[in-house]
Order: sequence, then structure tokens, then C-alpha cells
Amino acid sequence: MRLGASVQKTDTPSYPIGYDAGKALNAAGRAAGETGYGAHWAGQGAPLARPLSAQALMRSLINEWQLTS
Repeated sequence: MRLGASVQKTDTPSYPIGYDAGKALNAAGRAAGETGYGAHWAGQGAPLARPLSAQALMRSLINEWQLTS
């Protein structure tokens, strides 16, 4: 991730080239016993994330679910 911070957006390949490169990197890492190179898609809702514990998240999700059912 630190290496990617210095790459300009105009220097990155578009989909599907970047995606295919990421899959290849993940496969090579897994073959070497390293599992930290997988894609972690966040989607457009990522900015809505809020820092809270797993317990607080589950409590909130259960409350929201109960309000809608």
C-alpha cells in the first residue's frame, strides 16, 4: 500500500488490466504462503463506515433489523 501511495492516478491501468494484475499478484503471494495480497473491495459506501467495535456494530445491525421487520 505504501508503494501505491506514490503512484499517480494517471499511471494506473484501467479495468480489467489492473484487476487481472491484482489477481496475479494474489496468486503469486498465495503460492509463496502470503495471504495479504487479496482484493478488498469497499464499494461506494466505504465513506459511510464508522469506527466502532464488533459488539457495537452487531447491536446496531440487530436494532436496525428489528425496526424493519
